[in-house]
Amino acid sequence: MTKRNATSHLCSLFSLTHHSFASLLFQGGGFVQVGRVATVTALAGASGAITLLCVGWFHREGNVLDLGLCINGLLSGMVATCSGVGYYDPWAGLPIGATGALSYYGMAWLLDRLRIDDPVGASPVHLGAGAWGMLCVAFFVNPAYLDGSTSDNTGIFFGGNGKLLAWQLAAISLDFAWPMATCSLMFWTLNKFGLFRVSEEAELMGMVRV
Repeated sequence: MTKRNATSHLCSLFSLTHHSFASLLFQGGGFVQVGRVATVTALAGASGAITLLCVGWFHREGNVLDLGLCINGLLSGMVATCSGVGYYDPWAGLPIGATGALSYYGMAWLLDRLRIDDPVGASPVHLGAGAWGMLCVAFFVNPAYLDGSTSDNTGIFFGGNGKLLAWQLAAISLDFAWPMATCSLMFWTLNKFGLFRVSEEAELMGMVRV
């Protein structure tokens, strides 16, 4: 394992603990709900990790068991539950975690094809799995955990009418639009003043060493 890969894996593990505590802190709701949140989160992480271990073994050349891929699958599974983890049944963590990991893998493959550099896979983990997780809310929210539930705010798998799906799609669109607009302006300004790129010497040496 290279020094760079070891550092990436340590960062991933730090992010893992961050997501675990964030899920618990922001959901609240007493010991029963905290226990359910912890269970859903753990099952989703395990499901995502196992899914990408299998993908690495069967889909990659040489049947590779990739630790980095496994950790990103773990993180992706947990990220995918964050949008509605307090309103899911424990079993929902398994399909949400597995599909969240696959959304990460698909986006990572796309970035690689487009030659967009993301060494630690941060964008696929948070954007890919995060956006997928927002869609999962519209399917897996159990009305038993809601105060004043109606067909408008209930998951489709529990009799919802799909209105929640429309709201989640609108939220995802806004989540894309706002950072794209603000970051495009910021990067254009940096580029205009020659601050967007590091020096050619730093590029040749490599940013890890710089």
